[in-house]
Amino acid sequence: MMIFVGFLFVLIGLGVLINGIFSVFKVRRQLAGSGKTAGIVSGFGKIMGKSGYLYCPQVEFPVPNGQIFKFQSEFGTQPPSYQVGQRVPVVYNLINPSQAEIDSAMILWFVPGCLIVMALGFAGLGLALFGIGVFVELSR
Repeated sequence: MMIFVGFLFVLIGLGVLINGIFSVFKVRRQLAGSGKTAGIVSGFGKIMGKSGYLYCPQVEFPVPNGQIFKFQSEFGTQPPSYQVGQRVPVVYNLINPSQAEIDSAMILWFVPGCLIVMALGFAGLGLALFGIGVFVELSR
């Protein structure tokens, strides 16, 4: 039974790892076709989190032709991580500048990092359970 559970955990870990790797490539592809500029935090959007509201910064930024775009970050915190009027680095899609995000390692790499760490945890636990199960079966 422990061998089966270990094998199942390894499979789950591999599935999450594949998802994490795709997530890394998605961020890298997003950054490859992006422009960088500075923006100004103009306000906050509120979204409901598990323990109350999370504040997502709303940022305005210019593109080279002088046009101003505004976006709301998908990453919210409690309390807010930024202040209204604060300058922040922005990465934006060159073809569609309304697709933008704050250029921060935490914001861009949080999800891929969590997925990879979780995958390694599942796979490691699965390998340990599998090994213990094999050891128990062989010692009978």
